[in-house]
Amino acid sequence: MSFYLTVAILALAPVQTTAPAAPNAPPAADRRICKRTAETGSLVKRRKECRTKAEWDLIASAARENGQDMVDRNSGRPSGM
Repeated sequence: MSFYLTVAILALAPVQTTAPAAPNAPPAADRRICKRTAETGSLVKRRKECRTKAEWDLIASAARENGQDMVDRNSGRPSGM
């Protein structure tokens, strides 16, 4: 009996084929993105950071530049000396 009731409810439910567009949706660069990162020194504790896409892109760019700078400064020097 419950099977037939479920089928009847699903048959009467409205079907939405496309997501409604938000009339005042912010541009992609202004959209907030939240990421969870592990706290240093903890196996369990997590921290949630919410920033705009533009801010995350700026952080990633700075990290790439810092990494490349470290490689450039240390190239040509033997390690352990």
